[in-house]
Amino acid sequence: MKKENVLRYIKEGRLLISEISQMEIMCESCGKPSRDGTICAECRDTLRRDLAQAMLDSANPSKPRTYRT
Repeated sequence: MKKENVLRYIKEGRLLISEISQMEIMCESCGKPSRDGTICAECRDTLRRDLAQAMLDSANPSKPRTYRT
């Protein structure tokens, strides 16, 4: 199997990097090493929190909307 295919499968979440492996890919958001997919666990948690907050804000139309940039 070609290295490019392996990296693509990891980024797609179809393969996971073993804990004992020296292989790492870089998070596409912050640039830190990641072992599972295109973004690291920290960025994934931040994204989930921001999305949950955005959903709550959109459910409450009386609250003024603010956006982070």
